[in-house]
Amino acid sequence: MSVFTRAFPKASAHPAGTLDDWLAGQVDDTSWFSDLLARWEPAGHARAGAEPHLRLAVRDGYLNFYRNGQSVAKVEVGPQVGLRAEVHAKYVDGPDADLGRLYRRITSAQAVDVGAWIEEAEGYSGEEKRFVEEVVAVSPDVVDLEMALPAIDLPPDVAPVGPDGKRLRVAPRIDLVALEPAGPGWRLALWEAKLVDDGRLRCEGDEKMPEVKKQIENYKLWLKHEGHEELVLDAYRATCRILVDLHRFVAAKVNPAIGPLGEGIRAVAGGASLVLDKDVRLLIDARPERTVKWESFEANGHRAKLADRGIHLQMVRDGEALRLVGRP
Repeated sequence: MSVFTRAFPKASAHPAGTLDDWLAGQVDDTSWFSDLLARWEPAGHARAGAEPHLRLAVRDGYLNFYRNGQSVAKVEVGPQVGLRAEVHAKYVDGPDADLGRLYRRITSAQAVDVGAWIEEAEGYSGEEKRFVEEVVAVSPDVVDLEMALPAIDLPPDVAPVGPDGKRLRVAPRIDLVALEPAGPGWRLALWEAKLVDDGRLRCEGDEKMPEVKKQIENYKLWLKHEGHEELVLDAYRATCRILVDLHRFVAAKVNPAIGPLGEGIRAVAGGASLVLDKDVRLLIDARPERTVKWESFEANGHRAKLADRGIHLQMVRDGEALRLVGRP
């Protein structure tokens, strides 16, 4: 079975005291960590003004901070050295950085300019990632970005083949994970985001299927594999608890004006039931600036081909449709 967990920090990192106590010590000793946390804005909110906000994602023992879908910093607790960050060399040293070593390790004692990292990172954020950020800004129960699934061996008939002819193990990433009401509890919904002019949404002929269909089927194979469903549910129960703890600390310590967490995140953290929808959905940006591509997408039957094969589609035709819509 693959390993898929969520924790921050790992239990060994703060063996005594509460998470609040541990975080307070880290913030007092590490100015850049305080700055990252102060810029965190939960899903469903977008900060107005000159200072850009960040999104936060919980991983297995570390946090990822994102700006417009672009990872700005990975923050973890290293053995013996305490809090540290990994930041792309271009964000730290600028576009002329020596990329012999892609990431720079920032220790707790270093004085750095987080704003400069963010400004540099924004230059590498593409249209699809900015689309995802727009969705997150109006969808309060988004609980994760870039959900990386551990690699597994897929069946021969669906496994991709590398340049050497060998079948590849697959470690896919799902763009968005969100909570939605489901009876008395909540449901995890997984979303793949695409722009309508993405060639992976199209293919010629009625018998063939576009690449995105294979992508979604690979996700579903992973979710159905050897108990992965329960791993995912446990991981996101933990994520909700961690987000609530982090939010409480940030609101009390570094940014009292932070926006509230979504209702679903708070409910699951408090013990509400949680189930998983293993049918990964497709979110397509087809707003007016993409009208020409949208019209051909419709006229040539590409949307119908996806919908007829059972893919749950949400088409974003205007700003009102950006918020994720759950199943009944």
